[in-house]
Amino acid sequence: MSSTAAPRTGDRPGIVAAAPLLVVSVVANLSLLAIATLLDAARTVVNAGTQMSVGVVEVAVASVVPLGLAIAAYAMLAPRIVALRRAWAPAVVVLTVLSLGAVLGATDLTTGLVLGTMHLVVGGLAAFGIPARLGR
Repeated sequence: MSSTAAPRTGDRPGIVAAAPLLVVSVVANLSLLAIATLLDAARTVVNAGTQMSVGVVEVAVASVVPLGLAIAAYAMLAPRIVALRRAWAPAVVVLTVLSLGAVLGATDLTTGLVLGTMHLVVGGLAAFGIPARLGR
């Protein structure tokens, strides 16, 4: 008797299960950008002496790239390294708090608060959403 079902690699869902987190991250952070616009924030940061604007493309990329890398890292390493599963959330929380220093380059308080909130959105999804979605 043959089976037509695909071979199972385990009960854990793959990276695809965490993909909705990317959408949540982008939508939440673009909503925050819209709020910053409504509050008349400058939406600019100074990085190494260069003033840069924060727009839709920058926010979308900054929402997807770090979270996508975190999803890939967790999906590849967590099944093999038990200690990583235990240390994931605290480590990501520490990295998120450290990343808040980057918002000091904002040219106004509103921009800094909005950018800091965006960091917390991505960090929170990475710390708690990824393990929850991947079932580990």
